[in-house]
Amino acid sequence: MRIAEIVGTELTWNQPSVWKNIYHLYAGGEQIAVLAYDSVFRIRGAIQTADGCWAFRQRGFWASAVDFSLCGSEQSVAVYERNFWKGGGVFVLPYEHRLNVKFHAWKGEISITLPGSEQILLHYRRQSAWRVSGIFTLTPAAERIPSLPLAVYMGWYAQIQAIRDQMAAAAA
Repeated sequence: MRIAEIVGTELTWNQPSVWKNIYHLYAGGEQIAVLAYDSVFRIRGAIQTADGCWAFRQRGFWASAVDFSLCGSEQSVAVYERNFWKGGGVFVLPYEHRLNVKFHAWKGEISITLPGSEQILLHYRRQSAWRVSGIFTLTPAAERIPSLPLAVYMGWYAQIQAIRDQMAAAAA
């Protein structure tokens, strides 16, 4: 199932096992994507979907930018510029299209908007304080996003990473 077919639908994602760095995305009970980290330090991985396959790679261990490329390619097609201190960042999609990412730590939510707009296009919400799982919604306004599938999966990555960062900070 492709993202364009499910705009306006609530999607769910979960981590089937706390022992594996693999996350599944579902639409109406049907698995539509898998996000898997392929390194112990969780700085690399891939997102497999019907829309395509994207690899992600964090620039260095402490870096605040994450590059997304087509699987099998080293050339970046998009970047997530994280801003840890402000909670969120910016997605830089192909052709320099930008989306603002705002992480609400206390609510466990991420909202994605166009620059200069408060209208939420994509909304990710943590489902449980005990499990790395969540729900997200693509509003009908999300259809305006160039490279919509990539933006959706980058948002999914951003939500998982934000939760993992929160858990690491709590454990420290």
